[in-house]
Amino acid sequence: MATNLTASGTEAGPGEPVAFKKQNNAKEIWRRFRKNRNAMVGLVLFAIVFLGCFVAPMFIPYSAVTKQNIRNKFASPSLAHVAGTDHFGRDELSRLLYGGRTTMAIGIVAAAMSLLVGGSLGMFAAYYDKLDNPIMRFIDILASIPPILMALAIVSALGTNLQNVVLAIATARMPAFCRVIRAAVLSVADQEYIEAARAGGTGDLRILAKHVLPNCLGTIIVQTTMNMSLLMLAAASLSFIGMGVQPPAPEWGAMLSEAREYMRQTTMLMILPGIGIVMVTTQLNLIGDGLRDAFDPRLKN
Repeated sequence: MATNLTASGTEAGPGEPVAFKKQNNAKEIWRRFRKNRNAMVGLVLFAIVFLGCFVAPMFIPYSAVTKQNIRNKFASPSLAHVAGTDHFGRDELSRLLYGGRTTMAIGIVAAAMSLLVGGSLGMFAAYYDKLDNPIMRFIDILASIPPILMALAIVSALGTNLQNVVLAIATARMPAFCRVIRAAVLSVADQEYIEAARAGGTGDLRILAKHVLPNCLGTIIVQTTMNMSLLMLAAASLSFIGMGVQPPAPEWGAMLSEAREYMRQTTMLMILPGIGIVMVTTQLNLIGDGLRDAFDPRLKN
């Protein structure tokens, strides 16, 4: 007799739809996440910064790149320029918001790419025994190279532009995604409900999509969230040393690099993008910690 399985691999009760059980699981995860005050603070602050960087520039009258006024360089904060101006007379608040948009976009897109490629490799390595050894030996080779050196090598070979920076840091973090998701899939692939699905004639791709991935969803979400902060730091680091986003395009790491020469005139040009990097990475780490605790079934009450 066929049984209904929930996303957590448990059998649904009599007359209880699987979708209803999944909805209850999501509500329980959200309830445990809300109980974590640090995680909620991180989520609210990150939402504010994210919306500020992606929405506020639409309403700011200054261009982050082209609107220059050398006569007004290093202007103090005022009603016209809330955060002052830089060495070209450009509005610093506009550049901070546009730079945050670039930095966060790089982290989000790079995390998605690492998850798609590295997660797929890890999933297939765990599910198919014949693929495990060749895939993991390839991942071991990549993991033997420090991530920042690998990113530098890729950017040096392909050129310094936004697309190559995303590709470089995504490739550098791919081994971490592969190993974590492989371990998660290994813990699920030998469960009884997977064997039951195989015995019922369900295809491998359907098993992976309907049974394996939903049970690894917590690990995937936590891994992706916590790695976003590392990827943003990597992007800012590459830009800081001149191997990432190139001036005059605003990006927090590039803005820090430009501001080094003008520390004696004004320190705000370095302090503000530095605060932005610290804030966003800290918020993502708090969210990741909260999600890890929320998805951990041992913390259920």
